[in-house]
Amino acid sequence: MLRSLLVLCLLSAMAVAAPLPKATFKKLKDYYPLAKGHKWTYQLDENEIVVVVTDCSEENDGTKTAVLTTQFGGKDVSTETIRTGRDGIFRTKVNDSSIEPPVQLLKFDKEDAEWEFTSMLGPTKIVSKVKHLGEEKINVEAGTYTAIKLQFDSIVGSTETHVTYWLVENVGIAQLDYKIGKKESP
Repeated sequence: MLRSLLVLCLLSAMAVAAPLPKATFKKLKDYYPLAKGHKWTYQLDENEIVVVVTDCSEENDGTKTAVLTTQFGGKDVSTETIRTGRDGIFRTKVNDSSIEPPVQLLKFDKEDAEWEFTSMLGPTKIVSKVKHLGEEKINVEAGTYTAIKLQFDSIVGSTETHVTYWLVENVGIAQLDYKIGKKESP
């Protein structure tokens, strides 16, 4: 149960990104790549979490819908559905459960440094506050990057979570630090 909650909380944090003005809509693909087959790999203790874009479709108006599959310990453990459009990026579903209202993860029409949302995922209430902390240089195994730093504080059900992560253009989420309940990243 704790592992499932941990994966759900990490998923909630991984898809959040910085608010961008309308003029940078084209940059969405650069900070959150949604091409079929794109993947992110994260280390969690001795295990890897791999998130893969397993399906993606595009409407005539440019709206994209993508299904991301999360693998933990080499097994598929969850899916999420992401929708992008001119008004931002939204998480609409986790596994077979719709998120009501869909969680707005990116805002293109505001330059706010922080925002909040409250949504329901089945019977689970998610209350979150996101802060854009600016850009900073990071060093990770793949290299040195300039990244957007974000802080994501939330309550998922009754579990307090704090996640800080760094988004890199053309890469996506390059680094992630978390505290979920009593579990912290190394």
